[in-house]
Amino acid sequence: MPGSASPARSSWEHRRGALLAQVRARLALLNAQQEAALPPAFYRHVRQLIVVASSPRGGSSVLTELLRRRAPQLLQPSGETVPHLTLAGVRYPDGQTGCDKLDGYAPSGAVEYVRTALGRELGFRTRWLDAATRAQFAIDLTSRLTMQWPCEMFEVAEIDQYVEAAFTDLTAEQGWERGEFRDAQAFHVAFLRRLSADHSGIDPLYYDWSLTSLKRYWADWPVPHGPPGDVLVEMPPFLLIWPRRPVTVTEVDRLPLLLKTSSDAYRLDFIRRLFPHADMRIVHLIRHPSACVNGLIEGWQHRGFFAVRIADRELAIAGYTDKYPSWGRSWWKFDLPPGWQQMTDRPLPEICAFQWAAAHDSIREYLARTAADHFRVRFEDLEPALQGGALPQAFVDWLARGNGCSIASSGEPMEPVMATAKPDPQRWRARRSIIEPVLAAERLTSLARALGYDITV
Repeated sequence: MPGSASPARSSWEHRRGALLAQVRARLALLNAQQEAALPPAFYRHVRQLIVVASSPRGGSSVLTELLRRRAPQLLQPSGETVPHLTLAGVRYPDGQTGCDKLDGYAPSGAVEYVRTALGRELGFRTRWLDAATRAQFAIDLTSRLTMQWPCEMFEVAEIDQYVEAAFTDLTAEQGWERGEFRDAQAFHVAFLRRLSADHSGIDPLYYDWSLTSLKRYWADWPVPHGPPGDVLVEMPPFLLIWPRRPVTVTEVDRLPLLLKTSSDAYRLDFIRRLFPHADMRIVHLIRHPSACVNGLIEGWQHRGFFAVRIADRELAIAGYTDKYPSWGRSWWKFDLPPGWQQMTDRPLPEICAFQWAAAHDSIREYLARTAADHFRVRFEDLEPALQGGALPQAFVDWLARGNGCSIASSGEPMEPVMATAKPDPQRWRARRSIIEPVLAAERLTSLARALGYDITV
């Protein structure tokens, strides 16, 4: 229960504060090594903003990657906002709300930090690296590694050597051409095998591997247990990044910007403040609640998805804390909704149902309050596109409205990102006996009906 901090807790909080300050300083030095393509006031040029809002395990990562492939002219940062919010000091336990909720009254310094960080990450994926792109890629990798492994020290020149070694391996083993970047999964396998051999604190199993990559490249690698460190900036599974061509102000002025983080359900007012001159539209992504709750249960029992270390109480979540006592008392996974403090001693299925409902309640409240332009799309209706088929035409028309955005009608089949098991829309039925009872509460049944789902089907 809440109370005065123990000496161990106080020591961790002090260590965490010092480490985050060091990460900010290291990132500032890395940023000084590159010539920014966008000025600090780039946000004034963002005219069209599309935000994907959903619950955790609702499919937002899959949809964002699908749109990156089908509509490559959409502006997207290379990652999510969570690391930048952590470093800006507005995420739990540093923020004022005690949860993931972040309104439009956040400190101006935090707003500017997040804006600038997102601007530095905007870019278009490229498959061919010239000298400038190669130099930028080494800096981007060093920055990303600094956020993923804050206790490790990285230099750009060192990382560039590992990049060169990885390209050499891929040329010899997979026939890559000189200067080619064919695939992020294959590159990071070669890169991280070499990097982790010299940096023992790095564990490649915390990255966002496809199930195919896990089976092909990491089957003999010991599965890690617990979080990748006692202080996190980026939430695992860690991002695999591509080389990029930076965008220009002209492109920012002309092209839509797409943002996505599952916990953005609680930050829509904050995002509105980040880009006050933009026409902000919301993709409300929904998915069968039983599938979402099942995905959350699997994620809580997965090696990734550690979100925050709880600073002021001890967790007692049946099905999690008792199963993983060495970290399950202190590490919360996925979103931290308002009211989470009353859920810390509830069984895991209840926690997951709470996370699903809280996200959609927050999105619906924002839409009702602001009358924001939005499109509700079902994850189930996106599944044909994951196999190479078409996206729902009404959704495509809405995305392209007013911006001339071209979206390919078909594409290559796509392996899911952030997956914990082979995709199967009926996988939740194996846990039906524990999922349906927690969703049977009238409030949750009513929410499911409002979203168009019957939880008994």
